[in-house]
Amino acid sequence: MAKPPVKKTNWFAIWTSIGVVVAVAAIAIVVVFSNQAASKLPAENIPAAVDAETGAVTIGEGEDTVSVFVDFMCPNCKNFETNFGGDLRDLAKDDKISLAIHAVSILDNASQGTKYSTRAANAFYCVAEEKPELTMSYMDALFAKQPSEQTVGLSDDRLIELASNLGVDIKACQTEQTFADFVTKQTRNTMPRNPQDNGLYTPTVLINDEYIQLGTLTETYFTDLFAKAASGE
Repeated sequence: MAKPPVKKTNWFAIWTSIGVVVAVAAIAIVVVFSNQAASKLPAENIPAAVDAETGAVTIGEGEDTVSVFVDFMCPNCKNFETNFGGDLRDLAKDDKISLAIHAVSILDNASQGTKYSTRAANAFYCVAEEKPELTMSYMDALFAKQPSEQTVGLSDDRLIELASNLGVDIKACQTEQTFADFVTKQTRNTMPRNPQDNGLYTPTVLINDEYIQLGTLTETYFTDLFAKAASGE
């Protein structure tokens, strides 16, 4: 089992200083939900491409699992995908890892009442339902058109159009918000809390259920880690 290195250069802080990305610590959004007993994901309305046990869209069949919880209105989620998404997808493609994507909605209160985070996550799962092989492409489209926080976000028609551009019809699914309850359930009951402060952050990254502090990541963190795991080091 791959184990993350103990000490790493804080590349997020370095990238901030040179204007490449915004440090997670600087603008990380913390949402602490009321204390509720965890329960299983709903038995109904789970997208066909989603693992009913974990609630994730998973690519790759590696022994080690990297789980990423994203909110499509979260700017740090976009930064994480820009800087690490390619490496993670390559590792998954080569079956060096299983990459599990969880679309969640902790920023609904940042879209002027339109619940953009839930609507975008619903659209993501609609694509997973219709054409799972295009799910990651749709995630790319959502991040490419990511609205700013404290705006109304993209309309449902626009979310439908982005899917249509990929050849996926999600009109009925998006109009009916088929997976909105699933998104809410997953956000409240499956998102892991940061052991440092018991808060909920996006993005959240786990490696084999071990919480990763994003400030410890280096530029080649994942490729280095799983290259060592493959070599038996």
